[in-house]
Amino acid sequence: MTELLDPYNYAAVLYPFVLLGAPLLLAAALILWRWDGRGSKLSRVQRAIAGLAVAGAVIPGIWLLASGNMRGVSGLAVFIDLLIPVVLTLPFVLIGVARRTSYTASGALMLGIFCFLGGFSIGPLYLPAAAFLVLAGGVGLASPRAA
Repeated sequence: MTELLDPYNYAAVLYPFVLLGAPLLLAAALILWRWDGRGSKLSRVQRAIAGLAVAGAVIPGIWLLASGNMRGVSGLAVFIDLLIPVVLTLPFVLIGVARRTSYTASGALMLGIFCFLGGFSIGPLYLPAAAFLVLAGGVGLASPRAA
């Protein structure tokens, strides 16, 4: 059972999805910039998925602090490291409907880069949050509102 919860087991699946999906989604969102400005018919679904991304960014930080895995490390450095994914995901739940897809795609790319750079420490713990941001951006591009 503990093998299923090990973040390094799903990292092999989520890294390609995030590291290939986020740049492609950002490119599509930038190409369709005028289209993205109209918003999406599925904006509530997009916001709910972005909310799951925020949960995916907050829960690993709480787990790391509660489990004591970060003891012996400078408190400020730990706080900053755990706050970066939350800062990269939270605005996409709070911003308005227009241009949410473009912003979500850029946040997914930044969080994917964070996960890649932190790949040997806490990066894989935040891959689900990045994957949810890619999914939220894809939902936003799926159904634009009529002009």
